[in-house]
Amino acid sequence: MPMFEVYDGRDIQTYEIMLADIVFFTVIYVLISLLVQNMVVDNLLRVNKSLNKITDGDLNEKVDVYTSSEFASLSDDINLTVDVLKGYIDAAKKRMEQELLLAHNIQDAALPKNFTFAHNGFELFATMDPAREVGGDFYDFFFVGPDRIALVIADVSDKGVPAALFMMRSKTAIRGLAESGYEPEDIFFRVNNQLCEGNNLNMFVTVWMGIIDLQTGDMKCLNAGHEYPAIMRKGGEYEILKDKHRLPLGAMKDMTYNSYMLHLDPGDCLYVYTDGIPDAINLSEEEYGLERMLKALNMYRDASMEGLLQGVKADQDEFVGSADQFDDITMLGFRYNGPQDS
Repeated sequence: MPMFEVYDGRDIQTYEIMLADIVFFTVIYVLISLLVQNMVVDNLLRVNKSLNKITDGDLNEKVDVYTSSEFASLSDDINLTVDVLKGYIDAAKKRMEQELLLAHNIQDAALPKNFTFAHNGFELFATMDPAREVGGDFYDFFFVGPDRIALVIADVSDKGVPAALFMMRSKTAIRGLAESGYEPEDIFFRVNNQLCEGNNLNMFVTVWMGIIDLQTGDMKCLNAGHEYPAIMRKGGEYEILKDKHRLPLGAMKDMTYNSYMLHLDPGDCLYVYTDGIPDAINLSEEEYGLERMLKALNMYRDASMEGLLQGVKADQDEFVGSADQFDDITMLGFRYNGPQDS
């Protein structure tokens, strides 16, 4: 018998066994792959899908993979971590709300609200409507002599409690120096250097100030980076007074400031404001602007100072609609009536 016939049966049996082993292990591999896919990979994909939603900001997303004790533990750990994170966020939100409330209170307490005066040579009214994200707007008015009154309006660059504190520091320094008899240029020079000291946050404040002699109508004014005032001569209309600007207070040490003279005749009116008026935007992202402001001023030019300011605010509110207020809105109106009656 030829040798290949002797081993033919053995070789065939060996090949059959090898083929069977290959088929068997292939089936086992496929089954194991399907099992891993079903028990591990698919579950990991579900976990990653939920994690992607969480990292995108959806903290209400829950990981609910409980097909095995390991994935159940992982799901519970992730959900617990997210719950703790939500707790921290809620606590931070409450602290922020408390900070905003504190800043509101600081601003509100600092503003004079009595607009009734024994002196009948003028009429004055002012308002400040704070935005939710508190800035540092303020207005002030006070007598610096029997017949001299100072008018101040300002806007701090930053937001929140730091801006409110910087506002208080600025307001107190300006008023203290003015009541001590200093003129606007000296007041601004000294206050600027005070604010530059220890100003690690690099904040600054834009300020317009005027001190008027109520017997003559002469007003010494100074503008440190603030909005242009608007003036109305008796019988005329409001128009923008493009006065000279200097750098805001707190921006650069040892700055010198130059005042200018403005004369008011009986019946003349002055309107000063912060950028919350012209910069207000509506839902179409259109600015209210100076032209609309002047139109509103002239619409209510015959009203009292309180009525004038309320009219401008109403007109701006109608323009803005449901858009959010992003900045404080502060206004001060002043009408010169002439020397006080004897």
